[in-house]
Amino acid sequence: MPARRDFVEQGTALEAPKVSETLYRSIVEMLPNAIVIIQPDGSITAANSQTLDLFGLKSLSDFLGRNVFDFILPEERDRVESDLGRVAMSEKLHNQEYRLLRKDRTPFWAEVSGYLIPGTGEKPKGILVTARDISKRKSMEENLRNLSVTDELTGLYNRRGFSLAAEQELKHAHRTKADLVLFFYDMDKLKAINDNYGHAEGDEALKAAAAALRSTFRASDIIARWGGDEFTVLALDVPKGSISVLQHRFDETLERLNGAMGMRYRISFSVGMARCDFEHPLMLQEMLRIADAAMYRKKLGKRIR
Repeated sequence: MPARRDFVEQGTALEAPKVSETLYRSIVEMLPNAIVIIQPDGSITAANSQTLDLFGLKSLSDFLGRNVFDFILPEERDRVESDLGRVAMSEKLHNQEYRLLRKDRTPFWAEVSGYLIPGTGEKPKGILVTARDISKRKSMEENLRNLSVTDELTGLYNRRGFSLAAEQELKHAHRTKADLVLFFYDMDKLKAINDNYGHAEGDEALKAAAAALRSTFRASDIIARWGGDEFTVLALDVPKGSISVLQHRFDETLERLNGAMGMRYRISFSVGMARCDFEHPLMLQEMLRIADAAMYRKKLGKRIR
C-alpha cells in the first residue's frame, strides 16, 4: 500500500511558532511547488508530496535519505554544488535553472530556489529548496527560436517572441499569485546617433543597450527588443522594494558601459513600468499600455522627442 503523500520529516524538525504542526503541514502541502529539505552534504531529510510528481516517484521512501545529486544531471553537478555551498554560507539561491533527473532517469528542466534554515546554535538545520518544472517553457523557448521570434540584431526576443513567452509567465503568475513587473525602455536620441554617426553606429548602440539589459536582469526574466529603439522586460518574482534596486543596477550598468566604450555620445533610456500582483492582476496588453504611457511621460519630462 503506497505511503501517505504528506510532508514527511526525518532527522529535521521545522519550528513554526504560533502555528500548529497540522496547520503547518497543510500549508506546505497546498503550495504548488516541490519543497525539499537537504543538508549541506546533499542528503535529503524532508519533502512534500509535490516532490513525488516532480520526480516521478510513488513514495517518499524512494526519496528521503537519498543524496540530492542522485536526481541532478551529471553535467550540472559542479554548478549545483557551488550554488549549495553559497546557500550554506547564508546566501539565497533565487530562480536558478537546472536539468534534473526523474526516477526513470529522464532529464527535465526545473527552476530552483534555496534558503538556509537557521538552527538554535551556529549549525543550521538545513537548506530549504523549492522547485518547479519548467520543461514546457524550455521546450517552448526552443520552438520559439525555430519560429524566428528573436531579434536578429540584438539576439533578444522580438515583439512576437516576447508576447508568447510573457503570456505564459503571466498565466503562471496568476495561478501562483506571484508578482511581476513590466519595464518599457525607450533609448534616448537614437535618431541623433544615426544622423550624426551613421546607422552602423546606431546598431552598435542598440547591441550595447541589449547587453546592458542582459547584465541587469536574470536569465529567467523575459527581455525583448520591442521595435526600433524600444525594449521591454518582464521581470519575474519582483517584490515591491526591489524595483528601485533593479533600476539603480541598470543605471550603474549603463554608466560602466558608457565609460568603457569611450563613446562620442552617451547611451541613456527613458523608462516606464507596470506592476502585476495577485491583488491587481493585469493582462499583458494592459501592462504594456501602462508602462508605455509612463515611459512617454518620462521622455516628455526630458524634453526629448
